[in-house]
Amino acid sequence: MQAIKVHVPQTLRDYQREGVDAIKEAWRCGNHNPMVAVATGGGKTTMMAQLLVETTPPELQRALIIAHTKEIVEQIYNRVENQFAGQLGEWFGGVRMYPGIGMVMGKRDLPQARIVVATRQSLHDKRLKQLLKYGAIDKLVIDEAHHAVADNTYGGIVRALRSANRNLKLVGFTATPKRADKKALKTIFDDIVYQWLIPDGIESGYLTPVTRLKVKTTVDLSKVRSLGGDYSQKKMVSILKTSNWIELTVQAYEKYIRAANRKCLAYLPSVAMSKAFASSLRDKGVMAAHIDGTTPKDEREQILRDYINGTLSTVSNMAVLTEGFDAPSTDAILLARPTRSQTLFTQIVGRGLRPYDGKQDCLLVDMTVVDTKALEIGTLLGKVITCPDCKAEYEHGFPACPQCGSPPPKAEVNRETNEDEGELPHNYMIGKELVAEHGTMFDKAHAAWHIGNDGYISCTLSFNAGSLLIMPPMVDDYYRLVRIPKAKDSAPEMEYQNTDLKHVMMEGESMVKKYGDQKAAMKDAKWRGDEASAGQVKLLKKFGIDNVQGMTKGMAARLITHHICVNRIEESEGLAV
Repeated sequence: MQAIKVHVPQTLRDYQREGVDAIKEAWRCGNHNPMVAVATGGGKTTMMAQLLVETTPPELQRALIIAHTKEIVEQIYNRVENQFAGQLGEWFGGVRMYPGIGMVMGKRDLPQARIVVATRQSLHDKRLKQLLKYGAIDKLVIDEAHHAVADNTYGGIVRALRSANRNLKLVGFTATPKRADKKALKTIFDDIVYQWLIPDGIESGYLTPVTRLKVKTTVDLSKVRSLGGDYSQKKMVSILKTSNWIELTVQAYEKYIRAANRKCLAYLPSVAMSKAFASSLRDKGVMAAHIDGTTPKDEREQILRDYINGTLSTVSNMAVLTEGFDAPSTDAILLARPTRSQTLFTQIVGRGLRPYDGKQDCLLVDMTVVDTKALEIGTLLGKVITCPDCKAEYEHGFPACPQCGSPPPKAEVNRETNEDEGELPHNYMIGKELVAEHGTMFDKAHAAWHIGNDGYISCTLSFNAGSLLIMPPMVDDYYRLVRIPKAKDSAPEMEYQNTDLKHVMMEGESMVKKYGDQKAAMKDAKWRGDEASAGQVKLLKKFGIDNVQGMTKGMAARLITHHICVNRIEESEGLAV
């Protein structure tokens, strides 16, 4: 007798509920093309399924969900079926009955289903026409939506569906709301209506904290040109080959990962180097394997099964295990593939952030190179402590360094407030990777720049001319320098943009020197050490910052400027991201 499949819909987490509601509100308000950014491990699939439960009754409407790998399609199919609590097992359509859910992928072909889950590769013109023969699509959900732009396959699918139904509502889900090739996502999507990223997941306990070990090398990639938002592959690999990169990577693995008995996914810069790395580990008695895009399907599936069940301790790959593979027991990532792409970096790190029984943290062993652009990608890791002994970087809250067991350093005294950092209000002064990576750069600056935990960097230009704001990359890899005029009715003005934060900040510094007020803008102005005024305290409390005891005028001014700048940007339709 065949067992009856029991469907128990998942209850949404608080942020998942907020994300689904944000999409529904966007659709209700006429934004038919919103995007949602949710970190790997945040449950995008559950959000997609629940969104359809709440907005797409299968007896009345049809939906299409697009993914780009077999594994993701099957995962989405099962989650949608489960979230509908078995309802999709019924048949719909009146006289001609159609299944509630079906796949369009390879030999699986149910284009007549009310809810179709498909790979984008399968939705060629012939299959699209077949799909639409059974009725227009009302809701389109695109997974890994950072792949979708108007001039690729996704754009063609959207145009075909919208031609059949001009009221089509679509939504994109992604963990990385940026494209490495700089093509604007706005060619398909209008706005990112909700974000829940890695720092949010770590802070709320839904994702595993990261312990980052930077393995410093003298390999210089600063002169390698960028291609598609990342290093030119051929030139990068050529330099790494002549720099004993495999030997350095094996040494780092032995010292930091094998010694700690960690389960590891390793990312190498080429297929040949990944094979050589896995072979070197096997020679040393490590149960390791390699996969790449040409690995036969059966062999690949067996390797990943062996890794998940513990038969293999390490899998090395080149550009394969960045999306669509989940192994929560992974507690080490070896990043031996230098990159300038924050999208790629985020995808790789995300493979190790899912919680697992007994898993305290995920160790990121980062093989660093000489190149300031490569260093900037570390901005996603949130608030960190640097161990004074082993130099590992780990999240605040650990009683000791997860790597070597040393106690955390005592809180450093902030030069402007003379208070311990731990005593400052939680909603500002968070020591992000951005601060760690560029601390020297900002220390040398003349203006009183403020680095907020929201990713924005601000400073006063002058009392009359307004302020400057550096916006973090959102849907591309550019930092933007924006001038925020003093007058409330004046729109923010874009001044400069670049992929390199250092260049953007230097441009801002030149503007401060040229147009700024020495008394208002400079960080060494004497008034900054005075006690915060009653007016400043009142305004800060209005902004929700209550812990102001002992705060100086300088810190209060920076917080007020930052709050006003960010609000003005977010209110500006022309520059909102």
